[in-house]
Amino acid sequence: MRKLIFIFILILGVTAIVSRVNAEMTGSSYKIRWDSVNTGGGEDISGSLYNLRSTMSEVGPGNSSGTTYNLRAGYRQAGMEIPFFYAELHAQDDSSQEAYSAFSNAGKTVTVADTTGYVVDDYIVVVENEGGSEMLAAGKIASVTPTVITVDKWSGDNATMSSSPAGGDDYVYELSTNTIALDTMITSVIQTGTAMVLTLTNAQNGYACTITEDGNFRTVNGDD
Repeated sequence: MRKLIFIFILILGVTAIVSRVNAEMTGSSYKIRWDSVNTGGGEDISGSLYNLRSTMSEVGPGNSSGTTYNLRAGYRQAGMEIPFFYAELHAQDDSSQEAYSAFSNAGKTVTVADTTGYVVDDYIVVVENEGGSEMLAAGKIASVTPTVITVDKWSGDNATMSSSPAGGDDYVYELSTNTIALDTMITSVIQTGTAMVLTLTNAQNGYACTITEDGNFRTVNGDD
């Protein structure tokens, strides 16, 4: 009878030691990197106080939360992010030229006589005083009515552009090609064109877009 009691107590003791891994853990400060137990984990987490309930090789029993964190059950699978950079060229389509009568920086709108051909998710550029002293505002179309184009946001000279242009050379263009057509080059007229580079990246240290030239302007036949 004594042997049986001793074995029973010993088993209880071992069980209590093993189950301590699943107990609640607290601390005044902490930082959790990738889990060393089992596999997976999550990004660095920090806070002044925490309650962590976890398990070894099992499904987490539930969620916990605090004033500085939310912890879901179980372990997040370890992941790897591959750096990438994507660039897309959007150039002015002269055939889409449309004169505009009103521009709103705050409202993110431009008013034209006819919006036919302008489609949501396309990119546009608004050009005020087209030529050597022109100002530009580019944006992605969010909505279109028969006379008003609304964009998600303006980029460029939008903060200083006039709400009611009066120069007679103020236009809206679609940025839907990948080449700029400057027509016939003559010394008495300044020919301009607009191009926008759309970029997408997960680079943490930023990036720079530059424009370079490989010589003088040339015609399609290669002549200067």
